Parts: sequence; C-alpha cells; structure tokens
Amino acid sequence: MDIPQDRYVSVGSANTRYWEEGEGSPVVLIHGLPGSVEAWFLAFKILSSQYRVIAVDLLGHGRTDKPFSESFGVDNQAQFVSQFMQVLNIEKAHLVGHSFGGAIALILTIKKPKLVNKLVLVDSAGLGQELVLMSRLPTIPILGEILLSLTYPKDAKKFIETAKSTWHFSMDYPDELLAAFFESHTTPGYQKAILKTLREDMNGIGQKKKLYQPITQKLSDIQNPVLVVWGRKDGLPLWHGEMVAKRVKNGQLSIIEDCGHSPMFEKPQEFYPIVHDFLKS
Repeated sequence: MDIPQDRYVSVGSANTRYWEEGEGSPVVLIHGLPGSVEAWFLAFKILSSQYRVIAVDLLGHGRTDKPFSESFGVDNQAQFVSQFMQVLNIEKAHLVGHSFGGAIALILTIKKPKLVNKLVLVDSAGLGQELVLMSRLPTIPILGEILLSLTYPKDAKKFIETAKSTWHFSMDYPDELLAAFFESHTTPGYQKAILKTLREDMNGIGQKKKLYQPITQKLSDIQNPVLVVWGRKDGLPLWHGEMVAKRVKNGQLSIIEDCGHSPMFEKPQEFYPIVHDFLKS
C-alpha cells in the first residue's frame, strides 16, 4: 500500500503538512475534528487520476504546527486554508469538507466565493446548535482533559485493534494506514489542540451561535454548486443537510443509507462515486 508522501510548506508562521497527487482541476480536502490528512487516503487512490488532489492538516492538527497563541476556531481555520491555497498557487478549487472541515469550507465559500469552484459538504458541522454528546462533554473544563486521557489509546497496536472493532468500516484498511493515522493523532500537544478547537466554537450545550449563525444566515447567498452528503445514521441531524440543499440555489443532497458520520471511511464504495459524478458534471 502506497501512502502519499508527506510534504511541508510554511503557511504564515506554521510549518504545514499536506498531501498532493494528480493533475487537473484542484480538489482541496479539509478534514474534520479530530482529523488529519489520513482521513482522505482513498480520495488519492480514486480521484487523483483526474484531479489535482490536495489534503492539508489544519492548524494545530496532525503534523502541522500547533501555535497555541493563535485561534484554532473555524474563522481562523478558513483563513488558514485560504493562505495555504495561495502558497500553493491555487487560484480556485473544488472544496470537500468533512464535519468541522465542512464548516470551514462553508465559511471560505461565503467569504471568498471566487476561490471556490464546487463545494462538497460531508456531514458538515456549522449548521445548528445540535451536537452529539461525545463532542460536547470534552468542552467542559477538566472533564475534557480526563476523557481524552482515559479514552485515547496509548499505542498504535491498541489503536488499530480498537479502530477495527468499533469503526464501521465496509472494507479492510491496512494496518500501515491506521498506524500512520495514530501517529498523526499523537503528536506533542495534539490532545490540547483538540480541546482548544472544540472549546472555541462549541460548549456543553452544542455548537455556539457564533459558529453556525454566520453560516446559516448566508446560505441563500451561495451561488456555487453544492453537494451535501449525509450518513442516514449520523448523530448530526439530517435536517441540517436538508436545510443546505433547500436554501442554496445550486444545492443537492445525497443520503447514504446504513452510514454514520464518516462516509469516506464507512461507505467509500458509495461515497466517492457520488463525489466524482458531482465534480465532473
């Protein structure tokens, strides 16, 4: 199995990791929380034959620097992705954002629509207060630190065993990839960065108004073609995705049955053909 080569570039003061393969129209992939470029492994196998596929570790995530003096919230992350695209000389790209990455992609599309060609939202955050309990609890001071220290596997072998037994994969993922995923999620300061990110835009009740209101109030202004992909069994309510498809002028919704929050992991055989068809149409 060939894992894409790690590349690094300076975005502002942050040494930033990314993957890039293929030629053609750029497709920028934005991971969720917690997340890293490894979440998009199959995108490189499936899409890079026709597109220039780029995945980036967000500020504070994966192997990108973690400057705790800066904001890790959605607004600053959107600016970070914009700067990253500028450094790579990407004038316009298709954006694919998962969960927290979806909120980032939406903010970028609303604020800088000329940077975006088509937009794919995958079980996107930033569309309402509703949030699953396990994402709300870590926002509580002290409790979050305890939960992450107790629940996060301490070695790659245990992580791989846990992933294969609890994640709803519809295909086998090589141990090598899961080990790389684990290593990216155990870089120094990573758990602290996750908590900082969560607490900036979320709390014990759910997603903060300062996260979702600037997005939901501007959905009807979006002129870009938008594909919303949603797992039927996701903890984030389906009506969030339905709202986007209804309010966006060129919006459409695709629901993946028997699927939770991460279609690119759980149902890649269904997810990637849907995305590919949308991008080439």
